[in-house]
Amino acid sequence: MHSESTMKKSTRLMAILLAIITILSVIPMSAFAAASSFTDVPQNAWYYEPVTYMADHGYMSGTGDNKFSPNQTTTRAMFVTVLGRIANVDQNQYKNTCTFRDVKKDWAEPYIAWAAENNIVNGVGDNRFGPNNYVTREQAAVILFNYLKKDYTLTVSNEFLNNAPDKVNVSSWAVEAMQWATSAALMRGDANGTLRPRYSATRAEIATIFKRFIEIKTDLENNKPDVPTTCDHEWEVTKTENITVFTETVREWAHADALDDVVCNGCNMIIGQWLYDNADKYSNPKELNDAMGLLGDETGCPCLHGANSSTDNGLPLTFHTMSEKIYTTDMPSQETCTKCNTVRACVSTRIINSISDENVWERHTKEVLISEAWDEPLYTNVDGYNFNTGTPIPAGTLIDTIHHPRRVNTEIEYFENVETHEKIYVEMTGCRHPEWRNEYDGSFAPKFAYCTSCGARDINIRDWYNN
Repeated sequence: MHSESTMKKSTRLMAILLAIITILSVIPMSAFAAASSFTDVPQNAWYYEPVTYMADHGYMSGTGDNKFSPNQTTTRAMFVTVLGRIANVDQNQYKNTCTFRDVKKDWAEPYIAWAAENNIVNGVGDNRFGPNNYVTREQAAVILFNYLKKDYTLTVSNEFLNNAPDKVNVSSWAVEAMQWATSAALMRGDANGTLRPRYSATRAEIATIFKRFIEIKTDLENNKPDVPTTCDHEWEVTKTENITVFTETVREWAHADALDDVVCNGCNMIIGQWLYDNADKYSNPKELNDAMGLLGDETGCPCLHGANSSTDNGLPLTFHTMSEKIYTTDMPSQETCTKCNTVRACVSTRIINSISDENVWERHTKEVLISEAWDEPLYTNVDGYNFNTGTPIPAGTLIDTIHHPRRVNTEIEYFENVETHEKIYVEMTGCRHPEWRNEYDGSFAPKFAYCTSCGARDINIRDWYNN
């Protein structure tokens, strides 16, 4: 009897143990590495709740030795991996399919391949992803924006972004995503509203961003319009926007019809124009000035092009300046299904992010005329003497004719994809410097010339060689 009772107790104990084991088996192991066990995540920290949530759900883990390292930066590879875990990506489906040449066949490779294939991420140029580069706050916004806009209609408002004191620091390719991120309260900045868009995001910040992202995604899913789930969508563009796709700063030619410039006392040669025309033939300013003096000697200029003065002469001048080229184009920003009226955003960030890579997009340029070629006759102002020929030169004698060449700038007309031959025609909306004025500093000679529209300055000859 005693033996039977003992056996029943053992059986009950075994059943209890099996029940406990069964319960434990369905609890994610990551739960045992929750924030409460991270020695560097105190319960009163502002990031305690999001870190706990991300660890409990197995989306983020510690960095070893019971630490989360909340102030450590997050790489692009790690960010995409966390997003892939949230999206429940099947790693086996994407293993060994990543085409970026700097992505190793490791834990992050399937997630990066998934994100690239679905146009959620783009490379950093030259067929590289930059997996070990830290992810910036604006990059994080773009990646999450790209992920959500495939399946949901997102509200994009500039209300909060316009109030950010550092809004000018947002990259052009990230503006729309940052408008969404700030309006959706994914990012609101610090106490002063400072967003720090180009700063690296810490692991604590990433945990906070992802927790809020999951809340946004859940809300979007719960409020998704009732549409036929079996609709074979046929999309048509219902909205376009003019967006900036490429910017560059270049040295180029500019022309002014009337600027006060230095001229030769002996023959009225426009010295500044000669210097600009010939600067690329000599290696430094001294060689250039010596060549100008030698020319004056050869032609019999009474002052050897060496003595010059500046007067209120209003002469034409073609010269160098630095210009910001801003290229824009109209691109689809919204599509609507003709069958079920579902609306989706469709701005191609893939194009915007890759268009600067000349290995992907070939640039086709066109000429923009700045000034036609013209000849400048030089007549002596006073009597002179040509020592080369041993003859006197009376005042008013034609001693030379300076040929000033035709000047053109080049601008991008369209980008062409080297593989698909897709063409994107663009418009240059940067300043073309229609009017110039002289700035004086009290002396008789102009200090510099500047564009009245954008403030760009002419490049003097010394700076021309330094640049």
